[in-house]
Amino acid sequence: MTHRVPSHLIQKAPSERTRVQPLTRERVLAAALAIVDREGLAKLSMRRLGADLGVDPMAVYHYLPNKAALLDGLIDAVMIELGVAPARESGQRLSDWVVETYKHFWDQLVAHPNVLPIMDSRMITGEAAMLSAEQVLIEMERAGIASGAAVQALTLITTVTIAVARTRAAREETARDPMQVVVRRAAIEDLDPERFGRVRAGFIEAPVKDWWASLEFTLRSLVASLERGDAPHMSMPAATPESMNDRH
Repeated sequence: MTHRVPSHLIQKAPSERTRVQPLTRERVLAAALAIVDREGLAKLSMRRLGADLGVDPMAVYHYLPNKAALLDGLIDAVMIELGVAPARESGQRLSDWVVETYKHFWDQLVAHPNVLPIMDSRMITGEAAMLSAEQVLIEMERAGIASGAAVQALTLITTVTIAVARTRAAREETARDPMQVVVRRAAIEDLDPERFGRVRAGFIEAPVKDWWASLEFTLRSLVASLERGDAPHMSMPAATPESMNDRH
């Protein structure tokens, strides 16, 4: 006679057991980014994060102790996913390297449009982002660009890239609203053709925008200007005892 062993007494092989992933900062940030990507920033909370991760919300606070840390963490998650900018190849023009590097950044911003308002309003300070920033400054130094001009250019290029990506996201959302399209066309048609002839001719039909092509033109123009010895003029805040203490 064959005896059947009850199923609850059978020990499962390790590969069949349910594996509980350890909670890490990277896993928490990935879950937060997934929520924002799917449902928007308004749906993100510690309670929601805990539910999606299958843990008590208080466990999340160990990695992200407050809202500021959560927002900064979202930026960090995007930059970690992007990865660190590689060094410029031998013989590669600085302008080509900058365009290639920021095209990857652009693609990442386009892939995560719901994070753009945060990136537009907060400093980018995570390690991955800082390593990429360091590489940009290294490449500009290699090209003979003064350190002050390089820092200003880095700030400007990054700011412009985020701003254009955010404008693109907002305009494309508006373009999906048929009423907005009608209102826009009516506003152009109402312009006096004698006073605004060129504007009416150029914008009576909504122009098809290649946002990246426009940004690439801007990046190449800026790098060419830097290589000629020009530099953006940006005033830096004066150091005070209080501001020095804030940095430590």
